[in-house]
Amino acid sequence: MDIIERESENSDQMDGFLFTHSVSGGTGSGMGSLILEKIRDRFPKKVIQTYSVFANHEDTSDVIVHPYNSVLSMERLIDYPDHVIVIDNAALNRLAAGKFETQQPTFDHINSLVTRIMSTSTAMFRFDSHVLSFSPVVDPNESFTRKTSVVDVVRNLLKPSSMMVSTASTTKSSHCMLSAFLFLQGQITSNDHSINAIRRAPWDFTNPLRILHTPSSPYIKPQYKVSGLMLNNSTSIAPLFERILGLFARLRSKNAFIDRFQKEVRILSFIRGIAWTQQW
Repeated sequence: MDIIERESENSDQMDGFLFTHSVSGGTGSGMGSLILEKIRDRFPKKVIQTYSVFANHEDTSDVIVHPYNSVLSMERLIDYPDHVIVIDNAALNRLAAGKFETQQPTFDHINSLVTRIMSTSTAMFRFDSHVLSFSPVVDPNESFTRKTSVVDVVRNLLKPSSMMVSTASTTKSSHCMLSAFLFLQGQITSNDHSINAIRRAPWDFTNPLRILHTPSSPYIKPQYKVSGLMLNNSTSIAPLFERILGLFARLRSKNAFIDRFQKEVRILSFIRGIAWTQQW
């Protein structure tokens, strides 16, 4: 905290904090939650935005207690940050395999997606008007410009396959968009009929989708004519939480690895409280 306070004092105009961590590992969940709590107490009026990486639950995790760590981290993510951007490892691998047309995505492919997410979502704070491109996803080594339109970009952004969170494809209940912010960049004018049609959605008087057109950066050669990024607050994230709670309940029912939390009375009581709530 001394380093954070020193850097904040040297800053001319600090808007907030960007926090990147994993909710599955011990450092990202335990120490990360403690840092979040201390930053909120020390800077109560500053914006805190987190990029929270959830483990790939389709494969075996390196951390055997990651269901405990994930549930404990979500308690802090509810209380302290202003914005939480969820990044699911399973969705990143699926998206990289489909967009980059490779059966085995490398760390370069995954890191390319994460850097585009972070750079695009934070550009509004770092620059006056320029927003870096994100969608459609293309190989960063390509040098030609792809032809895209507003309708194509918006349609792709609304598809579940473009989300950074794995959603259940066979779910019986439909999900809805609570609120969303759509950033469009490229060769777009305010008179574009596609944008006007999206803004005046006939199915809802209060459209949850807000659209912002930002100019392209003069310092970067675009790889497509129209690009976009959507920050979506949707109920489709529920299956991710259900999978985490399912893994948590499986371990808790057998008291598996509970001895690792014996020294922390508050954490142990919290875990038992969640188990009691599920049984009730």
